[in-house]
Amino acid sequence: MEQYNGLSYKEIIIAALLHDIGKIAQRAEDNTCNIKEMEAQILPKSKVGNYYTHRHALYTYGAMEKLCKEIGNNIDIRPGVVASLAARHHSPTHWAEHIIAESDRLSSGADRKENEEDKEQSSNFLKKAKEQALLSVFSSVSIFNNRKKEKVYYKLQPLTGENAYPSKESKYNQECYKKIWDGLYNSIISIKEKDFDDYLAALDSTLEYWTWAIPSSTIDQPDISLYDHSRTTAAFASVLYQWHSKNNNLDEEQIRNKDIKKFGLITGDISGIQNYLFDLKDTEKSTKILRARSFEIRAVTDSIAKYILDEFNLNRFCIISTAGGRFTLVLPNHNDAKTTLEKIKQEIDVFFIEKHLGKIALCISDIQECSYNDFMINSSNNTDFKNTFSLLQKKSYISKQQKLHRGLKKKGHIIEDYYNEINSAANVCKMCDVKPIKKEENHCVDCSTLIKIGGALPKAKYIKLKDGNIQLFRDKIEFYSDEKNNLSLSGMLSVNTYKEGRGIIRLPYTVPVDGKEALDFSEIAEKAEGVKYLAIFKADLDNLGLIFSEGLNNNLSISRYASLSRMLDFFFSVRVRELIETKEEWKNAIYCVYSGGDDLCLIGAWDKVLNFCIELQEDFKKYVGNNENLTISGGIAFIHQGLPIARMTRKAEEELEKSKDTENKNKITIIDITATWEDFSSFIKLGKDMKNWIKKELISARFIYRLLIYSRMAKNFLEGNINSKNILWKSHYTYMIKRNIKKEEEEMITELKGLAVEEKKTVLSGIAATYALYSIRETK
Repeated sequence: MEQYNGLSYKEIIIAALLHDIGKIAQRAEDNTCNIKEMEAQILPKSKVGNYYTHRHALYTYGAMEKLCKEIGNNIDIRPGVVASLAARHHSPTHWAEHIIAESDRLSSGADRKENEEDKEQSSNFLKKAKEQALLSVFSSVSIFNNRKKEKVYYKLQPLTGENAYPSKESKYNQECYKKIWDGLYNSIISIKEKDFDDYLAALDSTLEYWTWAIPSSTIDQPDISLYDHSRTTAAFASVLYQWHSKNNNLDEEQIRNKDIKKFGLITGDISGIQNYLFDLKDTEKSTKILRARSFEIRAVTDSIAKYILDEFNLNRFCIISTAGGRFTLVLPNHNDAKTTLEKIKQEIDVFFIEKHLGKIALCISDIQECSYNDFMINSSNNTDFKNTFSLLQKKSYISKQQKLHRGLKKKGHIIEDYYNEINSAANVCKMCDVKPIKKEENHCVDCSTLIKIGGALPKAKYIKLKDGNIQLFRDKIEFYSDEKNNLSLSGMLSVNTYKEGRGIIRLPYTVPVDGKEALDFSEIAEKAEGVKYLAIFKADLDNLGLIFSEGLNNNLSISRYASLSRMLDFFFSVRVRELIETKEEWKNAIYCVYSGGDDLCLIGAWDKVLNFCIELQEDFKKYVGNNENLTISGGIAFIHQGLPIARMTRKAEEELEKSKDTENKNKITIIDITATWEDFSSFIKLGKDMKNWIKKELISARFIYRLLIYSRMAKNFLEGNINSKNILWKSHYTYMIKRNIKKEEEEMITELKGLAVEEKKTVLSGIAATYALYSIRETK
């Protein structure tokens, strides 16, 4: 057990992570945790009166005494020591207690006001604390003054996809807290992991599940969950412990020093994801390869983040955020930090050059050095966290301009690792078209591994990541389809579902199946109505950089940043998958290539994709509490039989860019027509009406085809291509209605004439016409 001056690293981390657990026990009125005889030893006295304050700390002491007896059966800690460390964060006297106290303040950005202790003494404080619901962090986001947002709150329930939607009103009570407290307590004591990292993974998932909707503070702005506050407190405690032990200095004044740059923030960002994912030279087994490559990005990102933390003797809580091939870490900025990180950067560059031939790279920023003051909220002299975050983003940008340069400097600019093998074998892999293969085989070792993983992922209920370094992905992952014969295995992560005593890994993949067999893309296309085409849908969050840099205004703290990042990722990595699985027609026809962080990519039967994306956008609005500052944009491309998926992915990306390159964004583009989500929904509905009109022989397919032509003419006219052909679209269209529609079909005539009222509607009618024509057309 790593010890320093009589206290172990494990004891400090557990104490920091659970330092506020007494708030739950107090609000649940579990008086077995209220150890009154410890008042003098645990609680601080008020500055304005002869009474004790911060009474939740007493409950922390009592709760930790009980819990740590169970925890101590699995990891090497002393219950009494940990209980005292956790409880004394408001009245520290020992160096370790000061570390936790400072970490507590750093986590909150020291935004708790001086009068908090007196508010706590008011007669109705506990009642209000019990009733105060967690304000959604989305309610705090504002980047445009003219966009509507309102305060919305979460219900006090365990974290599930359905429970993650806020409402305008929510009030907690003692009974709600009792259910949470009982569930949390029993879940913690159910963890039986012996390895410290595995134990923390299980404890992390347990805390998220039970405490995600508990406000860490019920005073002022209650939008930081106890879970996010606890995690970041543990992160800072880890860094402070390592920094001070490295410097062999446990002086209390040094621990409380606000000016020393003890902390270092870094970002990691994988570059080249799109090109790597869709660079498929062989369509056979392409669904498995896509799924596996997407998982590989996630696994490699996570394993490298863990590798960096291991090199700095840190734990998982020092990952402030991780999603979508990106991460942010907090490290100790000791004298060896830059040298250590430089060595890691070069090693990672070499890894990506050797394994991926430079197709993808992980760009790691230089260290953004930080003092205590650099994490504060709205401080003076440009030393607050908002400024710190801005400086970190600049370093992140610079790292992307220098990708792989350390690896190329070491290996040289000519990548020849496989050259001799390919020369001697004269065969290359049919999938990647780069790496050598043996005579009787079609795929290289790496692509063969990916195909196996792609096949295992849909059936996996548990995943085990073995100990390893950045080579982790290739041979250090095991998949289990059940737990029956593997109960004794440590470190097993439950896939998508919270299980007591286990960590969790969220995989967003949806895989259409027929019986037990996964469908390939040609089989998925057969699920489409009419023409058997696929559609690829790409979408992401609008104004991502602005949301994080300016969206929280002067209230940006590291806990709010972590909370905002986590809740956005939860939508894309959890809710997208769950939404697809709510309807059989989507579940069996939509394939999720990736979804996480702030973006997604889906491929499926064309009509199912078009209907799903409308539902998705509506669901996202509800998820963010109808905050108009938080929107998504999308792009859709159709994949005709025989067309390469990679090319159509680029087309979908181009369509997405058109949606974003408009005023206010918040749009979707399809067949080169950009529409608001409301208009898109309306014209898809019109397309369904047109399909029915055709089937009832009220209108001809040729009429709808001509409408599609007039839509293009109107679009050309609006874009400035004013020639005689484009000018006459309106008169031709009006004449076509008069000649082809029976007078008694008044409702239809009114609907169709309405499309010619303004050019914009005529352009949008192309969406409806396309939907109708594809619905009735059979693939030749």
